[in-house]
Amino acid sequence: MKRPLLSVFCFFLMLAPLLATATPVHQPAKADGEDVWWETTNMDKNDNKIADMVEKYHDHPLFLDEANTLPLIVDFDHTPTQQDVSMLELTPDGAPRASYEAAGGERTLVSGRDVMITSPVAGGDISVASSEVVFAGYGVVAPEYGWNDYEGIDVRGKTVIVLVNDPGLRSGDPALFRGGAMTYYGRWTYKYEEAERQGAAACLIVHEDDAAGYGWIVVNQSWGRPQLQLAAGPRAENTRIRGWITLDAARSMFTAAGADLGALMAAASTREAEPRGVEG
Repeated sequence: MKRPLLSVFCFFLMLAPLLATATPVHQPAKADGEDVWWETTNMDKNDNKIADMVEKYHDHPLFLDEANTLPLIVDFDHTPTQQDVSMLELTPDGAPRASYEAAGGERTLVSGRDVMITSPVAGGDISVASSEVVFAGYGVVAPEYGWNDYEGIDVRGKTVIVLVNDPGLRSGDPALFRGGAMTYYGRWTYKYEEAERQGAAACLIVHEDDAAGYGWIVVNQSWGRPQLQLAAGPRAENTRIRGWITLDAARSMFTAAGADLGALMAAASTREAEPRGVEG
């Protein structure tokens, strides 16, 4: 099955050096009398080896099970073992920059307003310059559903634009994937995993409130802070830049390339769509 294809040339994404650090968390001074939730619910002020949060609720009927006990108690006292894993905290050194060339010249995508981008690569300037942009539908390869958004499209070294959620969302067909119920193929983590397998240099997900299940402010706040990932050691990353683009910004980009994003989105949920290229 082949999917619609959009090509826009000279797309540029850049992240300033990402710092991989383990930085102590700064605890701001609190005003007199200020109630700090974490302190008041997770301390053991009477030193009886029972967290105050547990002690406060252990006799409350709403929190007890049939055996009249709390169903779950979390022990925060941890001793490192060989099973522990290391984590990297990745923090961009400066605001990421993104732009693309289309009819009329270079156009800038404003970080925070139009896009949110980061990278799994630590250290040095990270950029994807003069990259062809490819619209890859939902960015899904699902053999069990007979679906392959990347069929017939070579995205190696290119920037892929994909839709959030999965093809069943707009299809009106409950038998396509799971209809309106999102599968793992609809999650943003899968989109980047598949783009990596396909060899894409960058992957941006088009954000829509309804399709994602949350507003742009969630993306902005979540991706605007340091990102954590497993410290698995040095490895090659095909997809050096990952992120989100708003629906409005994506629509403007496609319009500048002479393409109708709405039509491409509708076609992305059908099996009959034919590949089509548009150069900007």
